[in-house]
Amino acid sequence: MSSRNTLNPLDVFVGSRIRLRRTSLGISQERLAIALGVASHDVDSYETGVTRVAASRLFDVAHALDVAIRFFFEECSASASVAEASDYALIGGDAFRRNETAELVRAYYRISDVRSRKSVLDLVNSIATTDRPEP
Repeated sequence: MSSRNTLNPLDVFVGSRIRLRRTSLGISQERLAIALGVASHDVDSYETGVTRVAASRLFDVAHALDVAIRFFFEECSASASVAEASDYALIGGDAFRRNETAELVRAYYRISDVRSRKSVLDLVNSIATTDRPEP
């Protein structure tokens, strides 16, 4: 596959963060598309990283999803390698398409107590770490 046909891992990462925020708010692609003045297939292209989101469009997306622009880059530090972003995109991209992921995220953010929410996150991380198969 030539580099022209390869998705940019950062574009995929940002797209997965758009999908995460949209689904956690329970907003359809169609509703976001209307807010942005684009077709719903454009939103899908942004979310999959097929279409790079221009800075001005990302500003509009952030406004429509009521989130700071930095949200789309959280967990992807400036020092992260392209391989790390690619790994996240491959895992996160598929996971964010599942209804159970959106349901989990919505339930998580309904926990009003910050300490309880942190405890849930610690528990899930603990289970995920111990549940990994041995190499």
